[in-house]
Amino acid sequence: MSDSSKSPISRCLDGLFFVFIGIAALFAGSVHNQEDAEFKERGISTEAIVVRIEIKTGGRTLGGRSRTMSSHTTFRPIVRFTDTEGQTREGFSLVSKAEYEKLPIGSTVTITYLPEAPEEVLLNEDTLYTSPFIWIPIGGAIILFGCWYVYRAFPGKKKN
Repeated sequence: MSDSSKSPISRCLDGLFFVFIGIAALFAGSVHNQEDAEFKERGISTEAIVVRIEIKTGGRTLGGRSRTMSSHTTFRPIVRFTDTEGQTREGFSLVSKAEYEKLPIGSTVTITYLPEAPEEVLLNEDTLYTSPFIWIPIGGAIILFGCWYVYRAFPGKKKN
Protein backbone atom coordinates (compact mmCIF):
# COMPACT_ATOMS: atom_id res chain seq x y z
CA MET A 1 0.00 0.00 0.00
CA SER A 2 1.53 3.32 -1.03
CA ASP A 3 1.67 6.23 1.41
CA SER A 4 -0.85 8.27 -0.61
CA SER A 5 -3.46 5.48 -0.46
CA LYS A 6 -3.33 5.30 3.35
CA SER A 7 -6.07 6.95 5.35
CA PRO A 8 -5.24 10.18 7.21
CA ILE A 9 -5.61 8.34 10.53
CA SER A 10 -3.13 5.67 9.44
CA ARG A 11 -0.62 8.33 8.30
CA CYS A 12 -1.16 10.18 11.58
CA LEU A 13 -0.38 7.03 13.54
CA ASP A 14 2.77 6.54 11.45
CA GLY A 15 3.86 10.08 12.33
CA LEU A 16 3.09 9.55 16.01
CA PHE A 17 5.29 6.45 15.92
CA PHE A 18 8.21 8.66 14.82
CA VAL A 19 7.41 11.17 17.56
CA PHE A 20 7.47 8.34 20.12
CA ILE A 21 10.84 7.06 18.81
CA GLY A 22 12.24 10.61 18.97
CA ILE A 23 11.06 11.04 22.56
CA ALA A 24 12.70 7.71 23.45
CA ALA A 25 15.99 8.90 21.90
CA LEU A 26 15.82 12.18 23.84
CA PHE A 27 15.10 10.27 27.03
CA ALA A 28 18.00 7.86 26.43
CA GLY A 29 20.37 10.76 25.80
CA SER A 30 19.32 12.63 28.91
CA VAL A 31 19.54 9.51 31.12
CA HIS A 32 23.00 8.71 29.73
CA ASN A 33 24.08 12.32 30.28
CA GLN A 34 22.85 12.21 33.89
CA GLU A 35 24.61 8.90 34.57
CA ASP A 36 27.90 10.24 33.16
CA ALA A 37 27.59 13.43 35.23
CA GLU A 38 26.93 11.44 38.43
CA PHE A 39 29.81 9.08 37.63
CA LYS A 40 32.22 11.99 37.14
CA GLU A 41 30.93 13.74 40.28
CA ARG A 42 31.39 10.69 42.53
CA GLY A 43 34.46 9.31 40.78
CA ILE A 44 38.17 9.95 41.05
CA SER A 45 40.22 11.03 38.03
CA THR A 46 43.65 9.60 37.40
CA GLU A 47 46.05 8.59 34.62
CA ALA A 48 45.92 5.03 33.31
CA ILE A 49 47.78 2.94 30.75
CA VAL A 50 45.98 0.91 28.07
CA VAL A 51 47.23 -2.65 28.63
CA ARG A 52 45.02 -4.50 26.14
CA ILE A 53 41.81 -4.16 24.19
CA GLU A 54 39.10 -6.78 24.23
CA ILE A 55 37.02 -7.05 21.11
CA LYS A 56 33.74 -8.88 21.47
CA THR A 57 32.07 -10.07 18.29
CA GLY A 58 28.84 -12.01 18.49
CA GLY A 59 29.55 -13.06 22.07
CA ARG A 60 33.17 -14.11 21.44
CA THR A 61 36.21 -12.25 22.74
CA LEU A 62 38.99 -11.78 20.24
CA GLY A 63 42.35 -11.02 21.78
CA GLY A 64 44.65 -8.16 20.83
CA ARG A 65 43.94 -6.04 17.79
CA SER A 66 42.00 -8.41 15.57
CA ARG A 67 40.31 -6.68 12.65
CA THR A 68 37.42 -9.15 12.41
CA MET A 69 34.29 -7.00 12.64
CA SER A 70 30.56 -7.61 12.60
CA SER A 71 27.49 -5.57 13.38
CA HIS A 72 27.71 -6.68 17.03
CA THR A 73 31.31 -5.71 17.75
CA THR A 74 32.21 -3.95 20.99
CA PHE A 75 35.59 -2.55 21.97
CA ARG A 76 36.72 -2.56 25.61
CA PRO A 77 40.08 -1.03 26.38
CA ILE A 78 41.48 -2.52 29.58
CA VAL A 79 43.43 0.09 31.52
CA ARG A 80 45.79 -0.24 34.48
CA PHE A 81 45.95 2.47 37.12
CA THR A 82 46.86 3.06 40.73
CA ASP A 83 43.98 3.93 43.06
CA THR A 84 44.12 6.39 45.96
CA GLU A 85 45.23 3.62 48.33
CA GLY A 86 48.22 2.73 46.14
CA GLN A 87 46.78 -0.52 44.77
CA THR A 88 47.23 -1.35 41.10
CA ARG A 89 43.85 -1.92 39.48
CA GLU A 90 42.51 -2.80 36.05
CA GLY A 91 39.28 -1.45 34.65
CA PHE A 92 37.44 -1.18 31.35
CA SER A 93 35.27 1.15 29.34
CA LEU A 94 33.34 0.77 26.09
CA VAL A 95 34.51 2.83 23.12
CA SER A 96 33.65 3.21 19.46
CA LYS A 97 35.67 1.68 16.64
CA ALA A 98 37.10 5.12 15.80
CA GLU A 99 38.20 5.65 19.41
CA TYR A 100 39.58 2.12 19.64
CA GLU A 101 41.79 2.81 16.65
CA LYS A 102 43.23 5.86 18.46
CA LEU A 103 44.10 3.89 21.60
CA PRO A 104 47.32 2.00 21.03
CA ILE A 105 48.35 -0.44 23.72
CA GLY A 106 50.73 1.34 26.09
CA SER A 107 49.15 4.77 25.62
CA THR A 108 48.27 6.93 28.64
CA VAL A 109 44.68 8.12 29.08
CA THR A 110 42.82 10.05 31.75
CA ILE A 111 40.04 8.05 33.40
CA THR A 112 37.47 8.43 36.12
CA TYR A 113 36.70 5.45 38.35
CA LEU A 114 34.45 4.80 41.30
CA PRO A 115 36.28 3.65 44.46
CA GLU A 116 33.51 1.11 45.19
CA ALA A 117 33.71 -0.35 41.64
CA PRO A 118 37.18 0.38 40.23
CA GLU A 119 36.75 -2.12 37.38
CA GLU A 120 34.29 0.25 35.66
CA VAL A 121 36.04 3.31 34.31
CA LEU A 122 35.01 6.23 32.16
CA LEU A 123 37.54 7.51 29.66
CA ASN A 124 37.59 11.27 29.97
CA GLU A 125 38.14 11.69 26.24
CA ASP A 126 34.64 12.30 24.89
CA THR A 127 33.76 10.50 21.71
CA LEU A 128 30.83 11.00 19.40
CA TYR A 129 29.81 7.36 19.87
CA THR A 130 29.66 7.47 23.65
CA SER A 131 28.51 11.05 23.98
CA PRO A 132 24.94 11.32 25.20
CA PHE A 133 24.62 14.56 23.28
CA ILE A 134 24.43 12.71 19.96
CA TRP A 135 20.99 11.37 20.95
CA ILE A 136 19.54 14.79 21.69
CA PRO A 137 19.75 16.19 18.11
CA ILE A 138 18.85 12.80 16.64
CA GLY A 139 15.78 12.58 18.88
CA GLY A 140 14.82 16.16 18.07
CA ALA A 141 15.11 15.53 14.33
CA ILE A 142 12.98 12.39 14.56
CA ILE A 143 10.33 14.27 16.56
CA LEU A 144 10.26 17.07 13.98
CA PHE A 145 9.93 14.54 11.18
CA GLY A 146 7.08 12.81 13.02
CA CYS A 147 5.28 16.13 13.61
CA TRP A 148 5.69 17.05 9.95
CA TYR A 149 4.34 13.63 8.96
CA VAL A 150 1.29 14.08 11.22
CA TYR A 151 0.74 17.58 9.79
CA ARG A 152 0.89 16.19 6.24
CA ALA A 153 -1.63 13.47 7.15
CA PHE A 154 -4.45 16.00 7.24
CA PRO A 155 -4.32 18.13 4.11
CA GLY A 156 -6.00 21.51 4.40
CA LYS A 157 -8.63 22.94 2.12
CA LYS A 158 -7.60 22.87 -1.50
CA LYS A 159 -7.65 26.22 -3.25
CA ASN A 160 -8.78 26.49 -6.86
